Amino acid sequence: LLLLSVVSLAAPARGQTPVEAREVPLEELGLSLVRDINRQLADPNGAAPAEFVELGSELFFVATDANFGAELHRLASSATRAALFVDIMPGPRGAVPRNLTALGSRLLFTCDDGVHGVELWVSDGTPGATHVLVDLVPGSSSSMPAEFAVLG
Repeated sequence: LLLLSVVSLAAPARGQTPVEAREVPLEELGLSLVRDINRQLADPNGAAPAEFVELGSELFFVATDANFGAELHRLASSATRAALFVDIMPGPRGAVPRNLTALGSRLLFTCDDGVHGVELWVSDGTPGATHVLVDLVPGSSSSMPAEFAVLG
């Protein structure tokens, strides 16, 4: 998991036109690799971490690996490594969580568990209390909720 890719653009001196991009080593910025989630896949995007959301003192995000597919991961403030939070759809396809949104002490998101289709899910930050909030289109069809906003 690489949380940050940094490119430094060198501004041209007076009378010069080129702008050079150079990669800045993370160590120069005081950053380090948290975890290499996707070591098995020969994929230029790696684990493709996305959808970062802070919930309390933990960071939730979606990442992909060869064994679980795209699933929800967590980096706890007390942990030194990010880890799979819950395997919602077992197997390499993954549940593909999206629309991660913190709402008070709850995490809302959408995903497909292979039973309910893409529906609204909720978690209190524990794997055992992570579940479908409502199956708007019963069965394996999807309601596809998206674009959540917290008001107030």
